[in-house]
Parts: sequence; structure tokens; C-alpha cells
Amino acid sequence: MRNLGFGMMRLPVLSGPTDFDYEQLNRMVDAFLAAGYTYFDTSYVYHEGKSEEATRKALVERHPRDSFTVATKFPTFLDIPEDRIEETFQSQLDNLGVDYIDYYLLHNIQTVYYDGYDGKGGIVKTTHLFDHAKKWKDDGKIRHIGVSNYPVELMKEAEKYAEIEVIQPPYSMVDRSVKDELEHAKSLDMGVMSYGSIGGGFLTGRYRERPDWPEDDFRFTFYDYFNEPKFSKGQVLLKVMDQIAEVHGVPVGQVAINWNIQCGLVDTAILGASKVHHANENCDAAEWCLSEEEMAVLNAAVEGFER
Repeated sequence: MRNLGFGMMRLPVLSGPTDFDYEQLNRMVDAFLAAGYTYFDTSYVYHEGKSEEATRKALVERHPRDSFTVATKFPTFLDIPEDRIEETFQSQLDNLGVDYIDYYLLHNIQTVYYDGYDGKGGIVKTTHLFDHAKKWKDDGKIRHIGVSNYPVELMKEAEKYAEIEVIQPPYSMVDRSVKDELEHAKSLDMGVMSYGSIGGGFLTGRYRERPDWPEDDFRFTFYDYFNEPKFSKGQVLLKVMDQIAEVHGVPVGQVAINWNIQCGLVDTAILGASKVHHANENCDAAEWCLSEEEMAVLNAAVEGFER
């Protein structure tokens, strides 16, 4: 896998949630491919299949199939009944306009089926999904099976039912809560695709003061580092990143991306964008490297943030 992947969740929109700005999206896809990166990530639950359709229009219909790899995820959020699994999967192939999917992940399954691992096979209710995935792989409709947002104990259960080749967790300088999952995956030579590398925008340096969002804004709970005391600790981390960014003459967010892909646990950092220049900045992040000394300084700052 290359260092960077393009996440098709943050799509440029004109007004409503599915009114995509295809001129902007097409330019971002083209820029990403031109920079030599080929991995595109989406899911059915992003805009209820519309993100997959946008991937078809901006990527699949405009570029040769062998010039990119694409990943999507089974919509476990929707608790699809057994008799609709095949139908749902076919709709994803149709949405994407492909005969096969390179990486097919079971998405965030614990939110629906998993409520605290009891040591007695908490994944039993989902074994049929792995059975289907293995059949689709045997039929050539998917190339690799993966999981997204699985804790280690659930990953180990999943490994009993299928060969798990890749995982997709959140991982960033302000969220290393899944380090055990990454280390487990690497010990088994699984690929690791991380998302959230820039911490919901926090690690771009955009938020130097706590955002004036409504207190019930989901971002305050989804990204706990926007709350105190983590927010203030994060500002200390950002000052260290500022210094390194200044030395390299790059945006602060590129420091966060580089840290992610140089930490030794991540193969591909998935990055979303809503504007072409953001996509170009993301690609440029992989054109330079942090020194060992800079990595050590950043790691110390990350540990300080976590204390």
C-alpha cells in the first residue's frame, strides 16, 4: 500500500448533503492520482450509498480500472438482515460501477452487534457476514477482507472466521487509543489504514481557541481533544509542531500526516478533503520526511499531551 489514501467521505458539496460539486471532486481525484497515489476509501453509510456513487462518477468512470484500488465497507450500522446481505453487497458493486472491490471491510460492527466482550465468542451473530465475504472473495468479487474499528479481542474473534488482511482504525497524535490494535495487526502482517490523521482538523492548527460550536455538537464528543483539559494540552503540542513546520516550510497539518506514516504502525493514512488545494497539500506531505530527531521531539510532545 502507498503512504496516502483519499477518503471519499468528505466530499465537496454545493448545498445539500448529496449535491456534490463534481468539478471540485474530479479535480481532487485527478490530482491525487497524478501525485502517484491510488487508494480510494468510501462506505455505503457515507451519505447512504451516495458516496459510493460519487466514487463511481469521479473515479471509476473516468480512469482505467487498473489505475486505482478502491475500498468500501459493509453497512453494519444498518443491521442488514440475513436475507438482504447479498442484495446489499450487489448494490454496492452497482453504486461503485465495478466488478470487484479491492478492499472490503466490515464496518464498525461492535456498535450494532457487540456490547462488551464476554469471552464467549461475542462475534457469533456476525459469522454469517464473514461467510458471505469469504464466498465473495472466492468468486473474485472482492480481493481482500478487512475490519474497521475493531478492538483487539474482537479482531482475534474475527480471525477465527476469515483471513483478516487489513484493519482501519482511527490514529493520530491526539488519539493513540488503538495502539494495541495496530501492534496486533502488525504482528500478523496485516495492513493498517488509519483515518483521522489530522484529528478532525485539530492538528492543522486551525483551532487555536476552543471552537464556538453548540455544546451538543457531536464533534465535542467524537473528538474529545476539543474539550478541556485536552484542548489546552493540544495547544502545547501544536506549538512544537509549529516549530517543525516552520523549519520545513510546510503547513502544520503535514507534520501530523508525516508523523502518522512514519510512526512504524501505519501503512496508509486516509485523508479527506473538500477543496483541491487541501488534496494537493495532503499529497505534498509525503514528499518530505521528519528526521529521527524531529520524530523523537514529537513523540515526547505526544506523550506530554497524553499525561
